[in-house]
Amino acid sequence: MKDGILKPVSDVNKTDIKETNPYQRRVAQYQAEQVLLFSDSKALAKWVLNCLNIH
Repeated sequence: MKDGILKPVSDVNKTDIKETNPYQRRVAQYQAEQVLLFSDSKALAKWVLNCLNIH
């Protein structure tokens, strides 16, 4: 920004949002919330054991 005017950057490395860490963390959080909120106890226990790599 110069004199209150934004200047475009010509050589920007563009990254797909789906490949960024914040997006991936948010998707993982959303998926965990869905399991925790809407699963029955059997499915929830299976999910927890899977997360802990216990079979």
